[in-house]
Amino acid sequence: MYMSQMHNDVLSWSNPADAVLIEATIAHNMGHLTDHGALAVQTGVYTGRSPLDRYIVPDMAHPDDIWWGEVNRRIDASVYEKLESRVLTYLLTHEHYELRSSVNADPTYAYNVKVISESPWHTLFAKYLFRDDWHQNAEMVTIL
Repeated sequence: MYMSQMHNDVLSWSNPADAVLIEATIAHNMGHLTDHGALAVQTGVYTGRSPLDRYIVPDMAHPDDIWWGEVNRRIDASVYEKLESRVLTYLLTHEHYELRSSVNADPTYAYNVKVISESPWHTLFAKYLFRDDWHQNAEMVTIL
């Protein structure tokens, strides 16, 4: 089940169906259907994340569970909150998609994952990367 809503003339989608994401990808000229019906997109020259652009807000309950160093770098919560605010403000003025999903089938170890993106095909990719369920008492990770 998905829902779309308009806010200040900006369309946002919550848990959109695959067909909505595929149609939006094609409508925005971000991809096309192949002869076999698969969605094909061009990722461009930068296909991976830069390892030097990875920042993590330390969790005080588990400070030693992350291998801190050049790749996993600490960021202060206040810096993250400012960046998050800027990104969310931007998304409020652009069409975007929100996906609520989770990782790990065992509720003891599960995390909820909220993905917010202006890219319909990124959201579709995340939909198949994560589990299609939401755990009531699990911690949540947001991916912007």
